[in-house]
Amino acid sequence: ISTTSCDAFSRLYRELAKESQFRPPYGFPEYCDVEELWQFFPKNYFHVVFVSNALDHTVHPIRGLKLLLWVLHPDGKLLLRHFRNVHPERWMSLSDGQHQWGFDVDVGASGEQ
Repeated sequence: ISTTSCDAFSRLYRELAKESQFRPPYGFPEYCDVEELWQFFPKNYFHVVFVSNALDHTVHPIRGLKLLLWVLHPDGKLLLRHFRNVHPERWMSLSDGQHQWGFDVDVGASGEQ
């Protein structure tokens, strides 16, 4: 199985690793912001997309979600793992703090999540 790891802070990780002479055992993630996926990967490229605690850090999470679906194969699986309603900072604008949005589970009238 081939995997591709992406992170918008990949360049920073490489700089920090260079300063500390740290080498991660599985290599560094590739640089890619979720809102730029279309520039790095073709449509329907991945069969599985896993995002962990990242969309709530973006300025435009719906745009990011649309692009995750764009790079996902039609029969693929999108797995999202985020903390519920994480708001540790008092916000003054969208550029304040690392958690831009709070995600939650919406229980519909049928009681299903």
